[in-house]
Amino acid sequence: MTKKEKKSAYADSRRKLSKLGDEQLKIALCDPNRVEQERLFAEKHGKDSDRDLLLYVKELKNKTGKRFKRKDLIGYSYLLERFGSWEKVITPVNEMLKQEKEELKRKEKEES
Repeated sequence: MTKKEKKSAYADSRRKLSKLGDEQLKIALCDPNRVEQERLFAEKHGKDSDRDLLLYVKELKNKTGKRFKRKDLIGYSYLLERFGSWEKVITPVNEMLKQEKEELKRKEKEES
């Protein structure tokens, strides 16, 4: 990526993120290193299915639990672009986690 392309990607990220309310998220996503990480994520996962992307988020949320923060999610910008909103990402992820938890409880109950 040339310097001109990097500047353009950085400016584009700032424009997209100007509508977000979370100040820490804006700061994290406007960092030039983060812009590059986001670009690489989009390049690597551009052909992934929606389900694969949701599973990626689910695994990260599963690992971090209540400490899960959007600002720490590499690929956040791409996910917003792909799904349209954070709600369209996190709602199905939370539903998957809820179903897994219920299934685990059901199995534990059957075994006891």
